[in-house]
Amino acid sequence: MERDFAPGGRAAFLLEEAKADFEAGRFKPLDEVLEGVRAKRGNPSGRKPPRVNPFRSQ
Repeated sequence: MERDFAPGGRAAFLLEEAKADFEAGRFKPLDEVLEGVRAKRGNPSGRKPPRVNPFRSQ
C-alpha cells in the first residue's frame, strides 16, 4: 500500500487528484460536513441518545 501511494506508484494519481481538489476549494472539512448532518437530524451535540432496553422496566 505504501508503494502504491508513493510518487510514481499505481495509486499516486489519487493523492494528486485529492490535493488538486483541496487547492481548488472543492473540499469541505469533515467537521463541517458532520455539523450539517447533525443539524439536519436535530442533534447539534453529535451525541447519541441513550439506548432503551425494551425488556427492562423503567
